[in-house]
Amino acid sequence: MDTAKRASLATYGILTVLFIAAVNVYVASHPLYRGKAGRIDALYAKLRSASTTPCPEAPAGRTLVIGNSYVNRSFGLETDCRFIKITVSGMPLQDAARIIQHLKPEHRVARVIVGVGYNEANPVNSDASMYMRYWTELPWYRWLWSLPMVRGRGMALTLLREDAKCLLGSECARVELAAARDEEPKTRVVPDADTFRRSIEMRYREYVPFTASVSAGFRETIGNIAEACHERGIPVLLYTAPIAPELHDRLDASFLAKFHEEAQPPGVTYVDFNDRYEDWEHTYFADATHVSEKGARIVTRSLLEMLGEPAPRTADAPDNDGADEPGPTISQVRKPATSLAGERAVP
Repeated sequence: MDTAKRASLATYGILTVLFIAAVNVYVASHPLYRGKAGRIDALYAKLRSASTTPCPEAPAGRTLVIGNSYVNRSFGLETDCRFIKITVSGMPLQDAARIIQHLKPEHRVARVIVGVGYNEANPVNSDASMYMRYWTELPWYRWLWSLPMVRGRGMALTLLREDAKCLLGSECARVELAAARDEEPKTRVVPDADTFRRSIEMRYREYVPFTASVSAGFRETIGNIAEACHERGIPVLLYTAPIAPELHDRLDASFLAKFHEEAQPPGVTYVDFNDRYEDWEHTYFADATHVSEKGARIVTRSLLEMLGEPAPRTADAPDNDGADEPGPTISQVRKPATSLAGERAVP
């Protein structure tokens, strides 16, 4: 090989290394990537610590709560050692299933709760690259999936699109706000009636493509969750948190019936809180599809009752909002093959 070719190859190699390094720096420094990756890392650190950090209130193991911001905002316990939350904004249901499929005995998970929204009836494509570093056993692959450009590949178009909008004069602050979504455990602002009505119209347009039917992908993913929990001997509870009654009433009744049917394969408990809280006013919501703190306290307390768990003695314990609400009826809770509360059977 002559000197010119060797120089050309060397230059190409150096440029390739520099390009890869630049892409990794760009992705790693982006607030959207930092927000999502940082949250996932912190949540998995809590899951790993369950093997070494005792919880006297949960001697048999913790309850793992999985889902997106819809779940994060409806299940309000943040500091109770009995629960570990893996809740990430935009998490598809397939990612929740894969998290369960990769649970290990040392994680000491005794029960699983998964939030299932109606829009999951037609799941979006999953890109689990953000989690792969925690699911592989091989050091080489763990290193590879830790590289920002590999780990954040599913976010590439989003990062470029948001930066392009920023350069073209759109508000750059929205990127920082979007990055902060994953870190916000609760929603404190209750919309006024007009804002709430506009939210209903906007969310309805978003819901239409996902609630026209119940796809085979939804059935398959629910089956994967049920199978993974059965293999590990872990009871599982699926729940649908309340959405605005005006939005719920616009969904097709046959769709809801099919959704309920597919959400409760053998061995799975399912409850739709929209059947129970069908007359909630707008103060129970942060927007048409997310409950407010007031609504979250009631949903959380209801789930604790179903699990046979006492209310926590912590700052984020449910207060008396809705304390006179009745417990779920037999028709509102789909019976599993296994109780979630040990000797106390779920209705």
